[in-house]
Amino acid sequence: MSPHEPYDEATIVSLWTEIFQTQLALDYYPSPDSIVYAPVEGHAINEEICKKLKLSSAVVSLMKHLPYPRDFDIAHDFPIFEGSVAIPYTQEDQILFARDPDNDFAVNDEEEIRRDFLLPSEIALVVSIGEGLHLILDTAASIWLRHPNYE
Repeated sequence: MSPHEPYDEATIVSLWTEIFQTQLALDYYPSPDSIVYAPVEGHAINEEICKKLKLSSAVVSLMKHLPYPRDFDIAHDFPIFEGSVAIPYTQEDQILFARDPDNDFAVNDEEEIRRDFLLPSEIALVVSIGEGLHLILDTAASIWLRHPNYE
């Protein structure tokens, strides 16, 4: 998606699904159920946390429709990209922790999370767990932000 193309959820979901399907076809994950695909109505996510964080409706909808690693252990042990993990937003705590990608998921205390680090229209699809990168999508501006240290 270039900065000139408007944000389109279906395109993002399709491309993200293709990445996971390719990795599954290559037997990258330990089992076929390592990736969970959204039902038509979307994944059940914690919408109360989304409201508290004032996330945009586009971000919440995207969270509901993306495929995810089954849990954070799968995401961590099988990075989607070298040094970077996909966020399983189906796990309640990941919605909050992913709002501050620079915490490298080392922070266990919710009080230490910078809840306003990302804009309400931004979503972290991938975060670095070392030498990787953060892949942030701004759904309002239709741009990708890729930074080793999202500054």
